[in-house]
Amino acid sequence: RSAIKIWRNDQLCLATMEKIAGQWCDIYLGTKEDLVSSDDTHWEFAYQAAQGNFHLRLPKTCVYLMEEDTTVENISGHLTTTLKNQTPKDRLTVKAYEGLGKGAQESS
Repeated sequence: RSAIKIWRNDQLCLATMEKIAGQWCDIYLGTKEDLVSSDDTHWEFAYQAAQGNFHLRLPKTCVYLMEEDTTVENISGHLTTTLKNQTPKDRLTVKAYEGLGKGAQESS
């Protein structure tokens, strides 16, 4: 898993980081663009990548569904927007990392 760091009002916020880590523990980050079907309990995804074609059917309880593609740039933006909606008066910065020396930062 890639690291995500969250600052609230210019202070590293371990409580928020732990909350997100708990919510995202052992889940699949899915994108609506790849969603091909769903029923009451499962989502089905299909996509093509350089490694080939992929098809997944997963319980909804194991998926966090995002509107946009699950890049580090979009993940940091999504978390910033979500957290800002919960606490509009706070200044937030979210940094999502992807490997050594690559990451994205979003602030509001």
